[in-house]
Amino acid sequence: METLEEILLRAKDGLELGWLFLPKNKLWVRKTPAVIIDEDELSESEVNDDGDSLFAIENNLESTLDNQTIESIVASADTISSKVSIELLIEAFNYYYKHDAFLPESGFKPLEGNEYQRKLDLDFYNLLGQESSTIECVRKECLRGKISGSVFCRVHHFEMVQNKACPFTN
Repeated sequence: METLEEILLRAKDGLELGWLFLPKNKLWVRKTPAVIIDEDELSESEVNDDGDSLFAIENNLESTLDNQTIESIVASADTISSKVSIELLIEAFNYYYKHDAFLPESGFKPLEGNEYQRKLDLDFYNLLGQESSTIECVRKECLRGKISGSVFCRVHHFEMVQNKACPFTN
């Protein structure tokens, strides 16, 4: 077996076909034991009845990502830094595995659950633009101005499009 570090460093020049297997339930770091296995190329004596690698089972390894995805992760890391460190490659690999997305920048922490939805809602709300100071929203008892391209103010336009109460009032 190789280490995760060795495989990620080789990925820039292309890896053999297969899936990267790493220890189950472990934090994956530089020296984590790693192996690429192409289960389609294993003999009957190397797989169980389900076609799973006996080597992987015996070594408590799980299938993580395929060789092409790993190569893409390494290529993507090149866009983050002109001098790609092994630490950045490990971070990019773990980020991709967890989030099914490329690491946008080193140290990036994505918003979780409700925080992410609130950010999406706020971004949409802000895109609606300024309210008119001369033409009112058509909603009865609303004293806010309408936005461009709509008969509603930002709050009521948000509610119409998103089909939920608007959490913003500014």
